[in-house]
Amino acid sequence: MITILAGGAMGAAALHHGALWVLQRRLIFPGAYMMGTGEEPRRPDVERLSVTHAAGQTHGYLLPAGAAEDGAQRGLVVYAHGNAECAADWIFDAQPYTSAGFHFLCLEYRGFGASDGTPSERGIVEDSILLIDQVLARGDLAVDPARIVYHGRSVGGGAISAVARKRPPARLILEATFSSVHSMSSGFWAPRYLVRDPLDVRLLLAESFGGPVLLLHSR
Repeated sequence: MITILAGGAMGAAALHHGALWVLQRRLIFPGAYMMGTGEEPRRPDVERLSVTHAAGQTHGYLLPAGAAEDGAQRGLVVYAHGNAECAADWIFDAQPYTSAGFHFLCLEYRGFGASDGTPSERGIVEDSILLIDQVLARGDLAVDPARIVYHGRSVGGGAISAVARKRPPARLILEATFSSVHSMSSGFWAPRYLVRDPLDVRLLLAESFGGPVLLLHSR
């Protein structure tokens, strides 16, 4: 009887762990699996930027601030949205930034909006760095490296923190963001080794990023 119970428990644990391994990205990035994907910002002053990967293309959307009258450099805000949103939901809220002289780059994740593929931390980091590099390489935008701000909302805070570990900004804004996926995984009875995309904000703040940080959160 003990052998049967132990075998049953091991089987249930294996099934639970297998399901979490397969389904966790649907929990972390539900917007990639929801109906109605393919949406893009529709506005003449929004530029679509693209990077190519094995699954197709990932897009980012740029709303330029316009050239400064005195020829001075502009700032850049790189925005990462929440897990059930897409870039089209937020690109039109960029006016406070553009009015203050910041270009606004809204990142899209693989599988979201019109972007191809499946979202992952690694893919977000790779695509985001390439999109940021496209903006920084453009002479007409004249981005000031000392005025590059990353703004992440919800899961976007984890995503932009992963990017920041590889390509640090000058300043960081985290809005309604968790400390890491590891910190939440216990609620699903998931051990740390099962987490595929840790999106570890705490690690960035504790070990990597020394610039100013603005934390926005409510109860």
